[in-house]
Amino acid sequence: MCVFPGKNSDAEIVLNWTPRFDSLSSIFPKLTTGGITPTGPALREALQHFKSVRSRKGLLEAKEEHDDEFGF
Repeated sequence: MCVFPGKNSDAEIVLNWTPRFDSLSSIFPKLTTGGITPTGPALREALQHFKSVRSRKGLLEAKEEHDDEFGF
């Protein structure tokens, strides 16, 4: 989960990807509304984060396939 704008940049990650939904409830009290939404920078930052997560996931999947193939 990201907030826009971030304290020192266009966006700030306040919670990394997780399958644990209970961790979401700790974030909501910290969120505030106000100001304007920097739509362009916010979208650019979100896309960059998705690309990064996707490429790491691909590396992990390739490693798992390699490990399975060679019996590790």
